[in-house]
Amino acid sequence: MKLARQIEVVHQVTDPLTKVLDIYVQWTRRDDMGNQHRDRQQDDEYFNSSYAQADINTAEAVQTMIWELKEIHRWAINKRCGITTLWRFPNAVFADVLVVAEEILTAKMKEHSATRDYFK
Repeated sequence: MKLARQIEVVHQVTDPLTKVLDIYVQWTRRDDMGNQHRDRQQDDEYFNSSYAQADINTAEAVQTMIWELKEIHRWAINKRCGITTLWRFPNAVFADVLVVAEEILTAKMKEHSATRDYFK
């Protein structure tokens, strides 16, 4: 008689910062998605979704927060999100700057009404 192996299920929990930044990245690429052929049904499903406006509000708030950062921190967040691949600051270590930028951005997101619910 064979014994069944027990498989451990591991749930991957994304941190709130990553979740909010994913919404922001999807929003920044919305114009690029418009160049692809999508049928009318896909457009209707997205725009009629009850979450679409909340995502747009979240993304616009994140964009404002990112633009309020210093340039070096803004570039670090954009590089983290894949919006840019270039690192313009040869005298600064990307990993070190990213940690500081994430801390500043997380503090701003916890206070903003469009993003604070993600951090509860």
